[in-house]
Formats: sequence, structure tokens, C-alpha cells
Amino acid sequence: VQKVSFENLSDQTVDIKVISAIDADVKNEDANYDERFWQVLEITDNSLIAKTKLNDFGTPRFTSGMQVHYVTDLPKVNQKVTDLETSQTFAKTLKPEEIGMIEKRVVVVTSRDYKEVDNLRDAMEGITFKVTKVAYSELLKAHENVWTQRWNQSDIKIDGDTDAQQGMRFNLFGLFTTYSGEDSRLNIGPKGFTGEKYGGATYWDTEAFCIPVYLGISNPEVSRNLLMYRYNQLKGAYVNAKEQGLKGALFPMVTFNGIECHNEWEITFEEIHRNGDIAFAIYNYTRYTGDESFVLNEGSKILTEISRFWADRVHFSERNGQYMIHGVTGPDEYENNVDNNWYTNFLAKWTLKYTLQILKEVSQE
Repeated sequence: VQKVSFENLSDQTVDIKVISAIDADVKNEDANYDERFWQVLEITDNSLIAKTKLNDFGTPRFTSGMQVHYVTDLPKVNQKVTDLETSQTFAKTLKPEEIGMIEKRVVVVTSRDYKEVDNLRDAMEGITFKVTKVAYSELLKAHENVWTQRWNQSDIKIDGDTDAQQGMRFNLFGLFTTYSGEDSRLNIGPKGFTGEKYGGATYWDTEAFCIPVYLGISNPEVSRNLLMYRYNQLKGAYVNAKEQGLKGALFPMVTFNGIECHNEWEITFEEIHRNGDIAFAIYNYTRYTGDESFVLNEGSKILTEISRFWADRVHFSERNGQYMIHGVTGPDEYENNVDNNWYTNFLAKWTLKYTLQILKEVSQE
């Protein structure tokens, strides 16, 4: 929801013109050959339904529907519908001290929740109808209440350093806007909504950096749903390990659906510390919240399969009399194909011990 007001502060008339559109003619900043990725299925004077185009990489396609509703005292002077864009133009001449206003409400639905186009369209139109019946003041109040609650729970105050204070609040705001914690099918791209880098995919950054913060600033369900995201993609982790000829589960370096999406071998095959990061996140969640139901159920299954992977990935050195892990990339990614990276080895050893501890607790239930 957006609301914009214009006030003529001069002593002369002022012409105001607002062009508002739903545009499917978009591309990513780093797109090859200026390629677009939307195929428009339906377009009207106030809505657009589009589907991602077929590609050569087997990426699953999805559909998105968008519908707009305007509340304004600016007369509509033009309506334009093309193959890829639907737009409306509003204009008015404001007298001195006169105020003009336009309010734009956009509803977005996707095939994540509505598989068939007919169902998606019905949902889009139904939600739009409901939204039009709610006053802007009510929507604003609900918005303010949610954010007041969030800041009361999460704000970190830094005295004497305005830049640090603003930086902290900006990053907290980024985490809250990137993931609300209500849907375990979703996760966090490393850049959130601050840019296109990393394509919005899931990385191990979620477990290593985001979950510890969410544990301190939000309800436990937020972190639990992020862990459930991994549990729900356990089958994909089996595939990733099997493709390396190994047992157990190897969670992907980069993913949208549980299957590895990264294309650099030294990262995909060697930066395997990510398994340990997920295990440690389960430990942190359990320790911080006191909720053992996850670790004794879904969590124990994740830990078991990660440990099976570690047990198959290590080898025993007769000369050194100890287990080793060769050919890995550490979390700093400064060097590739190294032997016995400390961080990786420590997490592997720790995960195996922690898994045994949890399995003993499971057997006693």
C-alpha cells in the first residue's frame, strides 16, 4: 500500500501527473543478452498474470499474479495496456494550497500457494476485493502495531555513535523484511532485498548468521521454521551426497528446492562445512529456546544423516593415527582443495558427538 499527497505551496496553479503501472518488461541487472524472464499469460486494465519463461537449466517455472486498486481524487486521464505492461495515468491542476492524493494498493499472489491459474486469479481478485473494503487508516494502524511490537522486542540501542546505531537498525530492519517466520517453505537470500546478488537463493549464511540473531530478536517459531526448511529438503540432501558417492545427506551450498544450484566445483563439492553449520544451528535453537521437541524429532533425523555423511567423508590416516578430511574449502573461501581445514574438521567432530548425545535422548523417550 502506498499513499502520496501533493500540496501546492506556490501562489500559482501546478499541473500534477502520475503514471502508475504493473510492468512485466523487467530483467535482472546481470542478465545475459538483455534477456527477460516473464511470459505474460493474462493482462487487463488493472491486473497481470505472468509465468517465468522456459530455460535450458531445468529451473522450475512459477506464476505470479498482480492486481492494483487506486483510491484518488486525481482524475484518470489515460489507460494503456500493452503486451507486457498495464498502466493508468492520473492528472490534475492544483490551485494554490490545494492538496491532491493518490493511494495505490497492490495484491500479489503466486503459484506457491495457488497451482492453477484459475485458482490464482480467483484468489487475487478475492483478496483485492477484501483490501478495497479496508480504510487506509486501518491498514496503517495494523502496520504500525506490528512494527512497534518488533522494535520493542528487538531494538539494540547504541549511545554515542549515530552511524553504528543506524547501521544496526538498518540490518535488523533488513532481517525482518526478508523473512517473517510464518512459512517454512521460505528462506533468506544473503543480500535480503538489498540487491540481486546471489539470486535470492538459500546459503549456509542462514544457519551461521541469521538464526542466532532471530533467536534473540523474534519468536522461537521464526528460527524453528528456518530449520524446518532444511528438514523438508532432506531428500534433496540425499541426492547431493549420492552424487558425490557418499552416504547420508549433504545440504546444498546454494538452493531453492533442496537440490544443489551452485556451479563452482571447489565450492559445491568442497565447502562441506555447511553441514556442520546446520547441525550447530539445531544445537543453538535447542539451547536458547529450551524446546527439545524439534531436536528429538525432525532435528535428530537431520543430525543422523549429516553424521552419516561425515563418517563416510573422513578417512583414517595410519601414519598419523587419526581421522582426516582432505580436499575441502573453508568458510573464508581464501584457499580451495586444502586438507584438514580446522573449522570443517572441528564441526564434523562436534556434530558426530552431538548426534550420539541426541540419539541417546531419543532412545530414552
